[in-house]
Amino acid sequence: MKSLFLLLVLLVPLHALAGANDELTLYVAPKGNDTWSGMLASPAADGSGGPFATLARAAEQVRALRKNQGGTLTQPVQILLRAGTHFLTEPLVLTPEDSGTVDCPVTFATYPGEKAIISGGRPVTGWKKVDAALWATDLPEVRGGNCYFRTLRVNDTWAIQAREPNFDPEQPRKGGWLFARQIVAGEKQGLFGVGVGKIHNVGDRLEWAAEIPAEGDYTVWVRYGHRMKNYNLDTMDGRTVF
Repeated sequence: MKSLFLLLVLLVPLHALAGANDELTLYVAPKGNDTWSGMLASPAADGSGGPFATLARAAEQVRALRKNQGGTLTQPVQILLRAGTHFLTEPLVLTPEDSGTVDCPVTFATYPGEKAIISGGRPVTGWKKVDAALWATDLPEVRGGNCYFRTLRVNDTWAIQAREPNFDPEQPRKGGWLFARQIVAGEKQGLFGVGVGKIHNVGDRLEWAAEIPAEGDYTVWVRYGHRMKNYNLDTMDGRTVF
């Protein structure tokens, strides 16, 4: 009796033989798309896939991966940011569940050889040249009181916003005026959330709580306006203590 032997050959792509502990890389690019897989560093020629558009989508993908792996990552994950500015429309919140382990860490990094910027700002467009040194644009959200901003940057340079009196380069910090958005606090209104009108009586006291970002020495300048001529005084010299 003759025996019959069958030789089965299984053809499997080499990348499918990789172990579960191999590092997974996800990509995020300013011109990416959150509907893509995030597995490609650049968009595919046919538009079928490419990097994610947002960091939030990449973090979401890592959470889904952890859930599929039983609640604990079984492979290291790195999220690489491609060159450009990555604007955040809302804070990126990472909690302990977004962490990896010693053997399977989760790493956020810039793509090798590129420069990526994470920005909480927003691009401002529609600029029109008014004169040689002045540009202007209209922001309906700001005009309507729904959005405020305190700083403006042009490329890598901080811009000087319109102010009165004009900016004095010899007095970059103490010259001119520093405008703060008005805050309503109860029935009182003021730049610091309190009513500061007619503070001229002996013993009047104002206190402000400030959040200090780090330990160190700080210099604080306070400028104020007054109408003391209504009270037969030309100045407030010697009447105010800081």
